[in-house]
Amino acid sequence: MSESEEIEKIKAELRQRYERYVERAGLRLNPDKEQVDATLAGLAMRKLKFGKFYCPCKVVTGDPAKDKRIICPCADHKKEIEENGICTCRLFLSKDYREE
Repeated sequence: MSESEEIEKIKAELRQRYERYVERAGLRLNPDKEQVDATLAGLAMRKLKFGKFYCPCKVVTGDPAKDKRIICPCADHKKEIEENGICTCRLFLSKDYREE
């Protein structure tokens, strides 16, 4: 399987995982399909490079204890959504978030 095929496969699996997650968490995925696709691609590439789904908007330090916090959904996403209605990666949104 080529790298691009592997990335597409991972993206499809992540989309399903995160659709279940947002339902349980009372959130929603960004309705901007291009944004979601770009974030999922970034997550897939990091999975291939680092072995974990590190948020593409966060810096991987190489310290497993620190980097554990940036595995998507990261430790900060709920606070970010509470404060801004959307997480930094623009993947997860509150139910009532509206783009300004």
